[in-house]
Formats: sequence, structure tokens, C-alpha cells
Amino acid sequence: MIMNWDYIAGFTDGEGSIGFVRGGRDGMYTPPRVTWGQKDRATLEAIKEFLVDHGFHPHFYYVPPNAAKRRPNGIYMMNLQRRDEIQRFCEEIQPRVLLKALPCEKVLQWLKDHPRRYHTAELERALIAEYVEEGYTQAYIALLLGCSDQKIRRVGNKLGIVFPKGGGKIEDGKHIAAMTKAEYLRHRREKEKNLQCVDCGKFIYKGSVRCHSCAMKLRHQTQPESFKGCNIKSVLAVISPSVAQENL
Repeated sequence: MIMNWDYIAGFTDGEGSIGFVRGGRDGMYTPPRVTWGQKDRATLEAIKEFLVDHGFHPHFYYVPPNAAKRRPNGIYMMNLQRRDEIQRFCEEIQPRVLLKALPCEKVLQWLKDHPRRYHTAELERALIAEYVEEGYTQAYIALLLGCSDQKIRRVGNKLGIVFPKGGGKIEDGKHIAAMTKAEYLRHRREKEKNLQCVDCGKFIYKGSVRCHSCAMKLRHQTQPESFKGCNIKSVLAVISPSVAQENL
């Protein structure tokens, strides 16, 4: 077997999949991926070796038999999930394929329309570090770069950027003054669980009336229509059989 891009393109045209996969609790489509499935392990291992030699990072795994899913025999699977590798792979095989030419075009267009929202390049690292040195808060940096502050925190930890502690006086997204000791103690007191839930007696934070469990139970009993994605009658039957009878 002579392994080259022409062979991989033909194999992908017949045995592969390029596109989006529906998954997750909300049923949304995941980012694009390239997937192959084959009962013959040797073929996929040869393709994997070729891709690794060309700088790719394919994920190779075995799916065991499952009678419930009408899969009497096991199958070997391999996929590419890194967006830069998917882009390079599609650009490489697009001129060589027939059936997968349109999926390649759709994936490349999606990658173009949905650029990375977090920043790891050296230039971006320098930009984040510059914002931190100027005193901008983590949330304001995220606003400037168009992503969530959690991603900015993760990228900063990965690149060794130390963000200033929160609190204190903030103007125009910048830390003007650090939090004083009195402010810190007041903040800690406000965060203490000094109150009790009116239903179960569990300690809760200031400004609350019920704990999360009791609040959800009350919502089920008084506003069952707000839970659009569940079986309201079943929920009511578990919480209060009498309320369930009233809603039948």
C-alpha cells in the first residue's frame, strides 16, 4: 500500500465524514471534524502514521459492539478535531475528492466565518500583558478582545500572565485603588451565610429567602409552566401528589 494524499482523499471520499456532528444536551451542532470508521485496523493505522508524519494529531479509538444500537461488530474510529488541522486537511484534499468537495467547502467557510475567540499567539499574549500592566480588569480585557472573561483567565494562566486581584475602586475598566482591609472585611461579612432558609432551615447568603432546592420546589408548585423542557405532571406528582391531581 502506497500511502499518499491521493489515497487518503479517495478513502475519505468513500469511508470518511467531513462536517458537523449534532450532540450535547441541547442538541446543537459541534465544531467541524473529520472522521473515519473502519473494521480493518491496519488501514486506519497506516493513515494515522501518515498524518502524524505530516504534523497532524489524529485521535484513534475502538468502539465495541452494542446490540442495543444495532452494532453487532466493533469498529475502529479515527478523527481530527483541531481546527487548524481540519482547515489544512480540507485544503489538501478538496481538489482530490468528488463526494466530499462540498462538505470541505462548507467547513472551510465556517472556519472563516467563526475565527478563534480566545488568544494564544505571542502578539496576543503581549496585548493581554499590556492591558494588565495598564491596570485593566479581567472583565474589561475580555470585552476589548471580544470573548468571555473565563477564557481570558484560562489563557492568562496558560501563558503565565498574572491578573490583579478583584475589588477596590474601578473606573473605565481600570483598577484605580486596591481593596482596603475594611472593604475586604465588609465583603467577607456579606458573603457569610448568616440567614436561614424559611422552609428547611439551611444557612443561606444574605439577600436570599430560600435555598436553591426549596426555591426550585416552590417554583415547580407555583409556576410549573416555566419548566418548558420537562414533564410537568411527573414533577408535580413527585413533589406533591395533591397538586398533581389538581393539574390533571
